Amino acid sequence: MTFERVEGNKSLFRNTSNGSVINSNKSEYQAYIQNRDRLLSDKERIDSLEKKVDNMKGDLDEIKSMLRSVING
Repeated sequence: MTFERVEGNKSLFRNTSNGSVINSNKSEYQAYIQNRDRLLSDKERIDSLEKKVDNMKGDLDEIKSMLRSVING
């Protein structure tokens, strides 16, 4: 395995056999992992909130339908 430094960045190296890029700076890597985990957590939270809103919309539609049937006899 041979590595070449990525131009313009001291801590990135490219594996010449498969083209992968490796970050040798552990603090940058940890920051990347934390940011990725935060983004995934935010996405899961948004997805959960969207499901709750959709459920509430369905409940409101059902309540409106019941009220219409009560009003119309």
